[in-house]
Amino acid sequence: MQGSSTMKHRNRLRAPRGHSTDIALAHLAVCAAAVLFSHAAVGASSCSVSASGLAFGLYDTINPVTNGAVTITVNCNAAQVSGALSASAGNSTNQSNRQMWYMDTHGVRQTLRYNLYTDAARTSVWGTTNTIPVTVGTSKSATLTAYGLIPGNQNVVPGTYSDSITITLTY
Repeated sequence: MQGSSTMKHRNRLRAPRGHSTDIALAHLAVCAAAVLFSHAAVGASSCSVSASGLAFGLYDTINPVTNGAVTITVNCNAAQVSGALSASAGNSTNQSNRQMWYMDTHGVRQTLRYNLYTDAARTSVWGTTNTIPVTVGTSKSATLTAYGLIPGNQNVVPGTYSDSITITLTY
């Protein structure tokens, strides 16, 4: 970490042998806005999507990865609704290479790479073409999980990094 000697080091931990490890707090606001589509038909069902933020917690540059998960709830006014949840790219132009941002004290945007996945193994990137299938049964509600991963070995400035993802339910 470079900067003036008066810079606060609250988010800095010491590693063995005098090496330092930068720590960044990463928070992803999943489902900041839910965009809903329904078939245009008389008596069409309506649904809503909700999710809490995915808080990765502290990111340690020497750990290989930092994982997280978020629960997504779909509620519909009718039973037997089938569809798919897609996720926007957020701050990024490419959903295969998502980034959280942090504006440092000098007004410089810092980035932290991460991604969202449809599977717990974190091998299938969640986006607009690779979606999470949704089936709302007789309970008129479905609960699903999306998974997050921040790759290790990123040299980042300590700070609170964030991104906002729009989840779209198509049915």
